[in-house]
Amino acid sequence: MRSGADFLPDSFVKQLKAALGSQSEYLLSAMDEEAPVSIRLNPSKLPPNQPDKRVVWEPLGRYLSERPVFTLDPHFHAGAYYVQEASSMILGEVWRRLPHSEDPEKILDLCAAPGGKSTHIASLKKSDDLLVSNEVIRSRLSILEENMTKWGAENVVITHNDPSEFQPLKEFFDFIFVDAPCSGEGLFRRDSDAISEWSEDQVAFCSARQNRILEDIWPSLKVGGHLIYSTCTYNTQENEDVIKGALSQ
Repeated sequence: MRSGADFLPDSFVKQLKAALGSQSEYLLSAMDEEAPVSIRLNPSKLPPNQPDKRVVWEPLGRYLSERPVFTLDPHFHAGAYYVQEASSMILGEVWRRLPHSEDPEKILDLCAAPGGKSTHIASLKKSDDLLVSNEVIRSRLSILEENMTKWGAENVVITHNDPSEFQPLKEFFDFIFVDAPCSGEGLFRRDSDAISEWSEDQVAFCSARQNRILEDIWPSLKVGGHLIYSTCTYNTQENEDVIKGALSQ
């Protein structure tokens, strides 16, 4: 059996150990394990016979004992649930901890495809809140439209714009979610292509792009509003350093 570090780029393992110290061994070991299968239920279309094992931080999150062929399940096509990694469902806990107004709120999911966070926000927001679900990459737009349509959310607008094109909407959004394009380190356990495509140069490229995205979208956030930034990477260059850069400006 391979060890957690055997199939990973040496420079990735080195940076992980520098960031986490002895704790890195737990993460490297976890990368050897099979990724659990989880779904998030649609509160307006709850399917019968719901799985029993719950995701601790998400009331509508469920673990499955095995991965079925989802495309053969009518409930999947009807939008009764969304297939999503449990870690991404932490968005719901973040949302519940944020202060909210009784008045209608305006929300932007800037990097929305394929729709995991947008369908989640759609289930959490008030019926009169506005959700703008945006995707800049045209090839990913159709899957976002399909998933949002299946989910059946109201007061949702799907857009295809570069972050800079939102700048005329000065201080417009109460909440902006930026699940930024990244080097994909969080995909290593289930996607061998993510490993082969990773490099230190790619990390640096993604970090520069993430900084540009935050700089472009910042003017659209209301004073007193909240911007929630996330990636599926572990390195500080794409995470803490990006946030520090935004705060310094």
